[in-house]
Amino acid sequence: MFKYKISFLAICLVIILALNANAQDDLQKGKDAINRGDYLTAVDVLSKAVATKQNYDTYYYYGYALYKTGSLAKAEENLKKALVQDDEGIDAMIALGNLYSDQKKYDEANSLFKKGLKIEPESINLMIAQAQNFSQQGKIDEAIKSLTLATTISKENPKVYVGLGDAYRI
Repeated sequence: MFKYKISFLAICLVIILALNANAQDDLQKGKDAINRGDYLTAVDVLSKAVATKQNYDTYYYYGYALYKTGSLAKAEENLKKALVQDDEGIDAMIALGNLYSDQKKYDEANSLFKKGLKIEPESINLMIAQAQNFSQQGKIDEAIKSLTLATTISKENPKVYVGLGDAYRI
């Protein structure tokens, strides 16, 4: 009887490890698809990953791919789940903030960006996202202030200067 219990536990462990490895493989395939700009493939692959492994990475990348394909409600749901898993997940904050900004929920977006900047005060990507939110809201002076601060942190980042150029053009 004891041998059967050990065998059963060993089989269960092998199944669990196989599912976890498959989820990691799907996560990597999804990330690769995102890096190629193939968001539809990413959504397909990452939906499998999130079904077998619920963690920050699977929720974030799945939510990001959904956002890029225009599935905003599902994207918001998954990005929020990512932030439940890691409430300091900067990438999820940026993606969710950008989603809110696109929906003209500027205050919600800005509160996410402010929260992120308290966690990572020198995050250029957060500053750029916040500046874009300010620009979309018509707060050009705030956008310029945010991007000017970013230039003091990173003088080499071309996105900062593109953002400043866009803000001054408006």
